[in-house]
Amino acid sequence: MIKGITKRVAAGMLSALTMVSGIPLSQALYTGPIARAAEDDVASAIVIEVGDTYNVADRGVRKAWFQQNGAPRNVWPMFTTASDGTEIRAYCADHSKTNPGTGGMTYTVTGRVSDMHVYGVAVRSDSRTTLNEFISFAGAPIAKENFTEDMYFSASQAAIWAALGEVQIAANNNFGVNYVSSTSLGYRASGKTLSASTTSEALTLFAAIRILQYGNEFYAVWGPSGKGHAPWIGSTINYTPGNTEYTPAVQKSGSVDLPQGIVNSGIFAEKEIDGQTYLVLPMAAASATYVRGNQIFVRADDMPSGAFLMDNAGNKSTDDNGSQRLTLTNAKQNNELYKNGNEMAFGDTFLFCIPKDVAEQMDAQSQKLGTSITVSMNVDRYNVFAASTNSSYVQPILLVEPAVKVTSAKIAFSSQTPVEDKVSLKVLKTDASGAPLQGCTFQINYQDGEQKTREGTTDGNGEIVFDRLPLNTDVTVKETEAPEGYTLLPDKVINTGSTGGKTLEFTFANSDDHVFKVHKVSSADGRNLMGATFEVRGIDNDYKNTFTTDALGEFTIQGRDLPVGSYEVYEIAAPEGYMTDGSDIQTFSWDNTRDVTLTFQNAPLPGIQIYKYDKDSKMPLQGATFEIRRDGQVLQTVKTDVNGYAVRRCRSGFLQGCRDRGQRH
Repeated sequence: MIKGITKRVAAGMLSALTMVSGIPLSQALYTGPIARAAEDDVASAIVIEVGDTYNVADRGVRKAWFQQNGAPRNVWPMFTTASDGTEIRAYCADHSKTNPGTGGMTYTVTGRVSDMHVYGVAVRSDSRTTLNEFISFAGAPIAKENFTEDMYFSASQAAIWAALGEVQIAANNNFGVNYVSSTSLGYRASGKTLSASTTSEALTLFAAIRILQYGNEFYAVWGPSGKGHAPWIGSTINYTPGNTEYTPAVQKSGSVDLPQGIVNSGIFAEKEIDGQTYLVLPMAAASATYVRGNQIFVRADDMPSGAFLMDNAGNKSTDDNGSQRLTLTNAKQNNELYKNGNEMAFGDTFLFCIPKDVAEQMDAQSQKLGTSITVSMNVDRYNVFAASTNSSYVQPILLVEPAVKVTSAKIAFSSQTPVEDKVSLKVLKTDASGAPLQGCTFQINYQDGEQKTREGTTDGNGEIVFDRLPLNTDVTVKETEAPEGYTLLPDKVINTGSTGGKTLEFTFANSDDHVFKVHKVSSADGRNLMGATFEVRGIDNDYKNTFTTDALGEFTIQGRDLPVGSYEVYEIAAPEGYMTDGSDIQTFSWDNTRDVTLTFQNAPLPGIQIYKYDKDSKMPLQGATFEIRRDGQVLQTVKTDVNGYAVRRCRSGFLQGCRDRGQRH
C-alpha cells in the first residue's frame, strides 16, 4: 500500500460516529476512510440508499477564496439532515447551476459514486475533518496562522469540482506558494479555470491540490471503481487446526467438524497454561475495514466446564449469565487474518482453551462439543452518493455517508456424524480472494425416489450444510441469489459417492461484477451533463432499455443485468440547453470480464451569458434583472444568481438588445 495515504479522521459533527484514539503509527498505512466523533463504538443509523430523498438547504453566500476565469466568485455551504437526525454536508457537483436556497429543496439520491478519484477527494474534503487535522495533513506552507475554516471549505469545494471535471486549477508560483495544476495530476480539463490573486487564495488552492493528490493516491490503491465496493465491510472468524499459535498459512473458515470427538480430532493442540494442560484452538477475528476503537467483542456459548477464551496478553474471558465474554483491545491491520477483496483486514487473534481432562471425559461419555463463538465489532461504513432535484437549473450534489456498522461472525462446532448410508454436503461460498460471503442463496436438486429440491442461504461463515443426501447420486447445486456486486456462478453437479457417514465440502469462489458506463460531457467545456437520456439496444439480442445520466453525467448498468452480446448506444434526449446528437451511435461488446465506459459529448445551444459585478469590489452581484430582446420583442427576463451569472439559451437565431434593469456596475 502507498505510505503517503494517511488515516481518514474527522471531528464530531456526526455524534453517532466514533472516536479514534490511540491508533498505533503502523496503522497509518490504512487507506480507507476513517470518520470519528464524540462517542466510541456506537453504531450509527446513517445509511444512504439510492432513491432516498433529502431536503438540502444552503446557509447563505460565502466568498470563495479563489478566482474563476480571473473574476471573484461565491460559494455556499449546503446541509441536510440524516436519518438519525444528525447533519451531513452536501457538496455542489455543478458550479454553473443555482443553489437550493435557505429554505431548501427536495433532492433524490440517484447513484453511488464509483470513481475512486472523486471518492477519495470527497473523503478528504469532508467537513467532519477538523481544521487542525487537515492542516497537519496538507503541510507547509499551510499553518494554523494562515488557514481558516472558510478557506478549507473553499478548497474542498474546488477540489470536488476539479475531480468531477467541472473546473481546472492553474499552477501557481506566486505569493511564496507553489503548486502544480490539477490537469498535471491527471484530472480532466474544463472551460473554467481557478487561480489565485492573493496569498490566501494561493494557500486555498494549494490545499485543493493536496486533496486532489490524495484522490490520486486513493485511486492507486482502490482502482477505478473501488474493487466493486465489495467488500467495504464484513467480518469473519478463522482458525488454524493442530497449532498452538495462529498460523495464517493454514487458516480455515467455516464450522468445525468433530466426528471423532475433541481429543482425536486433530483440530486442537496441547498447551500448558498456568501449570495445567489444555487443548487449544487458535482463532482470528477480523474485519474487512477499520475496527472502531480497536475493539472486538467475543462471546462463547455452551462452553465445557473450565473452558475459556484468552487473548495474546493472557487475559481470560469472564462469565456473563452463562456465556464467556472477552474483549480484544488490540485489533490492528493485518492483511493475513482476512483475505478479502479490498486487500485489507483489521483484527486480532485469541485462543479457545478446554482442559484436556475435561475433553477426555466428554469423549469417553460421547458428550458432543456444542460450543458456538460469536464475534462482533463496530466498523466503518463509508460511501459517496450523487443526488439531484427535478429542476435542471438547480445544482446536483454529492452526499458523504460516514457511518459505523455493527458486523458479526459466528463459528460453531459440529460433532454430528452423518448417517452411515447418507452423506452431508457443505457448500462454502467465498469472494475471489477467499473471504466468506454471507447472504448467497443456493438450491440443490437430486433424485431420491422422486425429484427433490432444497434451498439455503449462506451464514456469516459463508456456508450452508445440506444433510442426509443419498449415495451414488448426482446433486445439481445452483446459485439463485448473490450479494450486490457479485455475479451468479454456473451450476455444479456433484456426485455423492459410494461411502456414507461423511461430509463433502465444495467451495464456490465468486468474482466481482463488472459495469458498463456512459459518461456525458459538454463539448464546450468538458463539464458533466445530467439529464441526457440514452437508449441501449442489443445488436444480436433483444435487449432494449433507456437510461438518464445522473448528477455526475453518468449512468451505469451492472454486468449481471446485461446479457453477453453486442450493443449500440445513442442519445434520444439532450439535457436542458444542449442539442441532441442522434448521429453519434457507439457500439460495444459485452462478456462481463471487464468494465466498459463510453463517452458522449453535447454541444450547447446558442445563447448569451451575463456576468454582473460591483465595479469597486469586483464581487459578483446577485438579483440583477435583465431583459433579453430581439427586434424589440422581450424573449425572456433573467436574474443573476449568487455568482453574478444569468444565462439564456435559444434554439435558433441570435440574442441581442439586452437592457439592464437592475443594479449598475
